[in-house]
Amino acid sequence: PLHVGTGIYKGKRPNGVIFPNGVRVESSTWKKVMEVILKDCCQDPQKRQALMDLRGKILGRNRVLVGSEAGKMRSPLKVDEALYVETHYDAETLLRILTTRILDAVGYDYSKIQIAVKAE
Repeated sequence: PLHVGTGIYKGKRPNGVIFPNGVRVESSTWKKVMEVILKDCCQDPQKRQALMDLRGKILGRNRVLVGSEAGKMRSPLKVDEALYVETHYDAETLLRILTTRILDAVGYDYSKIQIAVKAE
């Protein structure tokens, strides 16, 4: 489950995102996991607008984490038109930013989303 804490994913490789309705989207990187979840969040017009309102307001130590353009980001991910997120982080940090800084801020319920990881 995505909501139990990001530390459990350290050192693991993802291979899919499983949504509460049973839909599974193959995702071989943590960046792809973030993209799949954020694009699902954008399906709801209110959540999409909330994401748009976050642009330029969530800051990392050196870079904007959610922005309207890729220019000042080191490893930008385009989620939607004029909506980019910074992804230049390790898995644990990336998932913590996704859940606590972005999804919590827009009111997106990720408690029933699961991440499938490759068996070691």
